[in-house]
Amino acid sequence: KIVINVAASALAASVLTSGRTAHSCFGIPVPCTSSSFCSLKPNQRNLIKVSAIIFYDEVSMVSTDVANAVDRTLRDIMQKDVPFGGKPIVFTGDFKQLLPVIPGSRADNTVKSCDWWHQAKHFKFTHNFRAHLNPEYSRFLDDVGNGRITEVPVPDSSLARSMETLVHRVYGDNMAEVPRTKNLILALTLEACVQVNNYCLDRLTGDVIIIISLQYHCY
Repeated sequence: KIVINVAASALAASVLTSGRTAHSCFGIPVPCTSSSFCSLKPNQRNLIKVSAIIFYDEVSMVSTDVANAVDRTLRDIMQKDVPFGGKPIVFTGDFKQLLPVIPGSRADNTVKSCDWWHQAKHFKFTHNFRAHLNPEYSRFLDDVGNGRITEVPVPDSSLARSMETLVHRVYGDNMAEVPRTKNLILALTLEACVQVNNYCLDRLTGDVIIIISLQYHCY
């Protein structure tokens, strides 16, 4: 039978069998509003119609508008006025992780605010396979996720108080080896990414070559 595997992000989709992002698979519009429908070609609609089940990972990142757009579209495809047109859909994820970011809004914009959410069957995992060998760390994660710990002390050995210290600890002294290392610096904002990139690029030796990419549009 046909199984459709999608995820909210490309990184999560890449580890799923034949995984795709939900926006790519369902044609979710950007931006997505409270009245949006997904844009699908006839063959895409037929694939969804004949599929046996849909798995949708990273549900915590799916906004109310996106989830409702998928719901409306599947009702139209299946010609049934029930949640997702009666198509079995399994949402997986952890609401203690990243939530939808809606500029200017502090309301609950997750799928929990959808009208159909109360009809969903809820299953909870009880065993942390990644942390089962370290029960103390597992309890720590649970305390942080449930708000029992509001502040986490960071040891001095894990602090970098300057860009120079940060880059040195991650990449070492030889900046020429950066392209061959598996170490990465994660940043919270694009501005911070630019600062780190520029700092590293300024310390690379040799000539600078800028290659401009071209994007061709087919009409």
